[in-house]
Amino acid sequence: MQKNENFGARLRALRKYKGLSQADLGEKLGYNQGVSISNIESDKTRPEISALQKIAEALDADLHWLITGKRIEALKVLQPVAVSYLIEQNGKIYDLKKEQAELEIRESMGETHTGRLEQIERNIKMLEMDIGGVEQFFPGGQIA
Repeated sequence: MQKNENFGARLRALRKYKGLSQADLGEKLGYNQGVSISNIESDKTRPEISALQKIAEALDADLHWLITGKRIEALKVLQPVAVSYLIEQNGKIYDLKKEQAELEIRESMGETHTGRLEQIERNIKMLEMDIGGVEQFFPGGQIA
């Protein structure tokens, strides 16, 4: 998407990018007709403050960007912290996978470690979800 100078233009570009008509978006927001969306996109009206979050959620968009056209500057500050955190979490996954491999070898020799292996698998999935949650704030690989 190209840079858009005002809220209405950003809303229009994002709505089209998401493949929604004005009526589709209006329906998601509980508006009676697409005219409301048309008026917002043409900057004839501004949405209520309470509606801004609903608009961002309906379009799966960052509210700060939708309002200002700028990415949250705090992400630049948080980036080094996020990188450190992701390295730590990936280290935990590595350690768990190493333990998992060792226990699977022991099981192939007749030992039983089913409970611990299940716990390791759950922990790996939780860590991977956690990593995904952090990475979503840095789209396009901008975390590194």
